[in-house]
Amino acid sequence: MQLRKRILLNEKIEVFNKTGGFCHFCGQKLLLNAKRGDKERWNVDHAVPLERGGKDEISNFLPICRTCNRLRWNFPSEKIRELFRLGMIAYKETLKKSEVGKEISLIYKKQLEKNRQRRKGNLPDEYYN
Repeated sequence: MQLRKRILLNEKIEVFNKTGGFCHFCGQKLLLNAKRGDKERWNVDHAVPLERGGKDEISNFLPICRTCNRLRWNFPSEKIRELFRLGMIAYKETLKKSEVGKEISLIYKKQLEKNRQRRKGNLPDEYYN
């Protein structure tokens, strides 16, 4: 397993400025020095994952919000596109309140509750959304 580079403050600022302080994935506004518990807290993301030949260097880093970072994991781009397509179908079905949409909403609520029960610490639910 490759050790990850420790990112210095000046490098973190450079990564943050690449997108003007927005998540490169969803566009959420981020805070440069957000503290634990702040919704605008962010991570440094490898644009090309190390496991797929990406480099552990500034040119391969982008800012990503914590929510997107948790959701993205190590999926390749093709899988992310497929997930977005499926997500759009699921979203439209929930808006229409079709039988499938109702089932998706129920599954989603159950998953959120499972996630809530696994948490350690006392941060508000908004931190994890």
